Amino acid sequence: MKKSFVLSLLIAAFVNTAIIAQTNQPYTSTNNATSTGYYFKTPQMDANDVQGSMYIIDAFMPAKIECLKEIVPPLRYNAYKDEIEFKKDNELYYIVKTDSCDVTIDNRRYRHVYYQENSETTKGYLLVLSSDLKAKHLLFRKDKIRYNQPVLASTSYQTDKPASLTKEDPVYFLSTSLGILQMPRKKKELLTLFPEKASQIEQFLKEKKISFNDENDLLLLTAFLSTL
Repeated sequence: MKKSFVLSLLIAAFVNTAIIAQTNQPYTSTNNATSTGYYFKTPQMDANDVQGSMYIIDAFMPAKIECLKEIVPPLRYNAYKDEIEFKKDNELYYIVKTDSCDVTIDNRRYRHVYYQENSETTKGYLLVLSSDLKAKHLLFRKDKIRYNQPVLASTSYQTDKPASLTKEDPVYFLSTSLGILQMPRKKKELLTLFPEKASQIEQFLKEKKISFNDENDLLLLTAFLSTL
């Protein structure tokens, strides 16, 4: 199958074919339902006026969409807009989000799901960290980029601060029988989540000296929880 045909297939299947945002515009967006999909509407904003990046990894990387057998163009994850995008003819396109089809970018698997953060349910892409996708529990990570408004100097001794995009600390999530929940940050919170296994979990935390701030430890903990 020729690459141009596959690209057309990708656009037809996953991207709104009406109007797509240009590369020099995307800082905030609203989705307006149309008969052909979604139109990403962005305010006019010159990227040169904003310091920082919307991406954890700026480069487009080899990728695959799990429910497509064909080769797809290089993709990248836009952490600020929570979109997965690719380029065609120097324009940015965003694939339509679907719950039934993971997207893998350079061995990083993204899954579009509902999850709970700060007691609120939201929906978006999470990075799957667990290697065993059939395990009882999976660990996810949400990478975030924060937009900081420009600040005008209040005195002649100060200088204006331009708008900027900065990386926030990642947030971790755990799949449970109650859904995908924010990973507990303390032992007490974790034991409350699994009251029937509290003694086993407490012993494991002590023996392995698990830190709730270490990603590798969280992976180890998640694998252990899947054995209970």
